[in-house]
Amino acid sequence: MTLSEYKRLEIEKKKAKKNKPVVNQKIHNTFLDNTINKSNLSALKTIFYLSSILKDMELNKLNEDSLIDITIDTRDMLQYTDMTMDTIRNNFKTMQETSITFINDDEKWEMGINLLPLYKIIHNKNKVEIKLFVKIAKLIIDVETNYSYLNTKNFMKLDSKHSIRMLGLLNKISNYKKDDIEIPKRKIWTLEDANEFFGTKYKTWSEIERKIIVPVKDELDSKSEFTFIYEADFEAIGKGRPAFKRVAIDLKMQKQVQGRLSI
Repeated sequence: MTLSEYKRLEIEKKKAKKNKPVVNQKIHNTFLDNTINKSNLSALKTIFYLSSILKDMELNKLNEDSLIDITIDTRDMLQYTDMTMDTIRNNFKTMQETSITFINDDEKWEMGINLLPLYKIIHNKNKVEIKLFVKIAKLIIDVETNYSYLNTKNFMKLDSKHSIRMLGLLNKISNYKKDDIEIPKRKIWTLEDANEFFGTKYKTWSEIERKIIVPVKDELDSKSEFTFIYEADFEAIGKGRPAFKRVAIDLKMQKQVQGRLSI
């Protein structure tokens, strides 16, 4: 759910006099959110690489406030992510400098957690040792949930963080159902919704279309079984040019794609 969708939902709840919030726990200042929405592609790849390791660990048996130790073979990470060691180091440093605040409205408590309490790069042994709180590890795994249909290794072939974001959305709407009845595989965005989704601040639809939508569609058309078609809706206001109202994103499946990402 986007922030604008959440705001609209809250307005509807107030109108219906349902004042108790549905979401009791809010997460602020998260590296995870910034990774998905705003940061560079290498930071996103780092999160996905970590998720590929963490999801095989039995985290549910551990206390969420406890720390876990992870040893990473840098040669494997370099090959897997197609990044440089300097880039990996910078991403770990950014994670260590980021804190996450959890707020529970019902129980009236606030808790802060450092995203990466410790990292140690051992160059002569080609390894990195890190410590993570179990609570953070579970959030990192959750980031990958919307992309579970896609082989993570092949996902690394994408060149745009916006393409990755769109793949997550397409996977989500591919599973749209209500009462066991499939509903149209479609997402409707206003300009505000689109900017929020991609972490941008464009003032016009034409900018988003030219700088994001068209390049993302071109990349997914050539590399992914999941791609999309879109149709923008405009409305006349006075005698000027019609104003952008919304855009419909519709899922499109491809079976014959040269070099496509495998599932």
